[in-house]
Amino acid sequence: MQSVVIDRRTPTTVFAGTGAGVFKSADGGRSWGDVNAGLAARDVLALAIDPQAPAIVYAGSYDGGVFRSTDRGISWRVVEPSLAAACVWALALDPKNPKIVYAGTREGGVFKSTDAGQRFRAVNAGLPARWVRVLAVDPRTTATVYAGTQGSGVFKSTDGGRSWRAAN
Repeated sequence: MQSVVIDRRTPTTVFAGTGAGVFKSADGGRSWGDVNAGLAARDVLALAIDPQAPAIVYAGSYDGGVFRSTDRGISWRVVEPSLAAACVWALALDPKNPKIVYAGTREGGVFKSTDAGQRFRAVNAGLPARWVRVLAVDPRTTATVYAGTQGSGVFKSTDGGRSWRAAN
């Protein structure tokens, strides 16, 4: 298992990203079933659930970019063709505005979407490391984003990813 997310509104609903795709449990992990229809890349490294609309789930894959489901994982589609070959290690949604989606990639740094994943753009000014393994958005001050990198430490942005500095 490479990632796990829990639906905050229905905590018995759990998604797991694995090397064989996405698996879902509706009974708190007692039983699991795969939910991979349309998921072309099965090595899923990152998952995120829209906190305001939990039917929307995002999956970041090793070699297929970002996928989105609008039906609780029943079906998936690629959301951004320009990230289709990217290794997406991390996903984070702005809890106050979940149309803002961040993707952390291997070698490409951080990408940001302001339209629920339809288009992503790189937001790496001042970010010296491009291998981003973990992302987190501050739930109180959502313009504050943290990026954990491979081998270079943690970086912080206080302007929604427009600029970064080492987190102290």
